[in-house]
Amino acid sequence: MKYLSICSGIEAASVAFEPLGWRPLAFSEIEAFPRAVLKHHYPDTPCHGDFTLLKDEPWIVDADMLCGGTPCQAFSVAGNRQSLADDRGNLTLQFVLLADAIDHLRSTAGREPAWILWENVPGVFSTNDNAFGAFLGGLCGRTAPIPKPEGGWPSAGVVDGPTRVAAWRVLDAQHFGLAQRRKRVFVLARGGAGRWAVADALLPIIEGGEWHPAPSRSKGEGVAATITSGAANGGPAHGARSGSAKEGNLIPEVTRPLTAAMGTKWNGNGDLESSLIPSIVGTLTANMVGCAGTPGYNETEHILPLLVRMREGKEGGGKGPLVSEDQSLTLATGNDQVLAYRWQNDADGIVPDEVASTLRANGTTTDERTTGAYVQQASMQVRRLTPVECERLQGFPDGYTNIPWRGKPESPDGPRYKSLGNSWAVPCARWIGERIKAIRP
Repeated sequence: MKYLSICSGIEAASVAFEPLGWRPLAFSEIEAFPRAVLKHHYPDTPCHGDFTLLKDEPWIVDADMLCGGTPCQAFSVAGNRQSLADDRGNLTLQFVLLADAIDHLRSTAGREPAWILWENVPGVFSTNDNAFGAFLGGLCGRTAPIPKPEGGWPSAGVVDGPTRVAAWRVLDAQHFGLAQRRKRVFVLARGGAGRWAVADALLPIIEGGEWHPAPSRSKGEGVAATITSGAANGGPAHGARSGSAKEGNLIPEVTRPLTAAMGTKWNGNGDLESSLIPSIVGTLTANMVGCAGTPGYNETEHILPLLVRMREGKEGGGKGPLVSEDQSLTLATGNDQVLAYRWQNDADGIVPDEVASTLRANGTTTDERTTGAYVQQASMQVRRLTPVECERLQGFPDGYTNIPWRGKPESPDGPRYKSLGNSWAVPCARWIGERIKAIRP
């Protein structure tokens, strides 16, 4: 099967479909860095620019499949939500026009209709102008958008129309072997005699009882409230005196990195004195106003909210923490995501055997009421993800985006982060391809 990939990015589709024996007919991408990646990996495949200009090209008759994820910024909860009024959002309808042009040429040539695969963010379900209904209606050949169901668009379904049947399903990358929670809407459509095959491919009945999605987390309001009421307290991890003004009730796993782990100590007057290590604080965020001991620095204002953001994140918007104890949130386009992982006191019995915290000069803690020979102390390590880790989070081979760029043998991190954050999760696309291949007439 040959496919035309539009809004190609760095071509997750080609990485996904290559093991199936499918080959790209052509790409369409306007961004400079992704185009360079495509040229590096697929030098023999034509790469066009604006895909809206392709519907008049005669060679598109050879496309057995049209696939692509039109820009999501107009639908994402992290964007301005202008939907179809945004030129980028309106490209969903241009996608329909290209699909119609391909099928018209194929019908004239006596060929079977093309498979149509489209991807976008779940935010497309909740726009004020029913963008998803407009897209489905156009894809199926209806004269009006398909009305949104009373309870909102479900995570899976199928609709029929004069020209095509379209099935949709929300797939989450974490259920396909990747270490990130990345939900995306996939729509599969086709016309002709075998058009109901799209439902067999995307919504296989055989899997009805085999999926076990992880339960959703709460929004974390309790965590935020606790920190607000007890900010800068010693908390359980610091052993505050009963009745003391500094007796706190911060959650231990948040308190430890803020107090014992990061150098907070008692000054002998019943108060806490901040002595956070500047090099660690400076690593936490690029827009930190100051570090410990510098003008403008405030532990409650700068450190506490940051650590809460790292733990709770913002799943819908793509930003968020990457904490080793759970799946990470959706990979974003920027390089501002961090990996935070926690080492506990050896008394807790869960310290990694292969790595030890920094040894102390003496056998006592800075807390005047706590003694003991700590070899490993509670700590939090914070760093950014590397581009290779982001490639793995999306299912790409290591170094896939590290190409010669602008006269240098390797690429800078910035465009690699962006292109990976905008890409599909490869295993999700491969699963759809395998399903199509299994039922394709």
